[in-house]
Amino acid sequence: MKKTLLILIGICVAGYFLIQALQGEMGTVGFEAVDSKEKAYPEFSLEVIEPGKEPRRKITMKFQEGLRESGYARMKMSVAMGMGGAKMPQMSMPGMSFPIEMHVDGVDAAGTAGVSFKYGDIVIEPSPGVDPKLVEEIQESMTALKDFSGTVRISNRGEVQDLQMKFSDSLPAQISQMVNQMVNGLMNGFVFFPDQSLGVGAKWSIRYPELQAGLMKTDMTITYEITESSGNELKLAVSQKSTTPGQEIDTAGQFPQGMVAHLKSGGSESSGSITLNLEQLIPEANFMTTFSQEVELSEPNNPNAPTQLITTDGKAESILTKKAG
Repeated sequence: MKKTLLILIGICVAGYFLIQALQGEMGTVGFEAVDSKEKAYPEFSLEVIEPGKEPRRKITMKFQEGLRESGYARMKMSVAMGMGGAKMPQMSMPGMSFPIEMHVDGVDAAGTAGVSFKYGDIVIEPSPGVDPKLVEEIQESMTALKDFSGTVRISNRGEVQDLQMKFSDSLPAQISQMVNQMVNGLMNGFVFFPDQSLGVGAKWSIRYPELQAGLMKTDMTITYEITESSGNELKLAVSQKSTTPGQEIDTAGQFPQGMVAHLKSGGSESSGSITLNLEQLIPEANFMTTFSQEVELSEPNNPNAPTQLITTDGKAESILTKKAG
């Protein structure tokens, strides 16, 4: 029971840092739920650190109506956890992979594209040390998201607007949380470029002081640097650092009933690269993240239950590959 509880906590809480990796790897925009299907744009600030060397140009996306693309995302992580001072060996969390399809339905005079998207079947991958029954349960729950789809508007600078999702109103709380995580990863596939001329070596940062990332809010800064530029082809180096202050964790029904989780401290650092074409939707990207956190578990309605301190240290890898289409 104790090991199973740790695995569940690892999936719920450590998965939060994988979302952060996606937000750094694939773009700049995170979304905070307004209701079950609409998202709100988070507060942010953008700073150009270095405009880069000449020749410089304003970088904008060049979407064309009718463009259809497909890609494939894969995420996996491993964590070392401890409870009440007892350490457990490093273990792998179940990996996740899924195909993505995107289509440009139209482009307005300002260059903003109306885009529809759709997920294919989500595969939960078995991992050494993870109970196969747990993997089966998670995989079975993913059937509720079959043909999950939505629409979004994306400006020619990569700003994501007006996200609408289409899925069943009867989704369990755990699956709704997974939807939020997946959509964050997909919508962050668009780098938000500054509105000024940039050249190779250009560097800018975007800070989100209160970014909702899965179960928690964090203060995240993502830094981009253009390392190669040739016509519509760009390659960027990306780094991300986040600090998560102490806060109650909205477990959305994912922990045992009556249990309260409080994050004492947390943080992560990531690095990776993005290769994109300004005339296309889906980039090629890869990212590695390291993270650590301390979480206290308590049962307020059970005075005899001791408070448990859960520590987590781990690493996560996320990859987005583009398919011809």
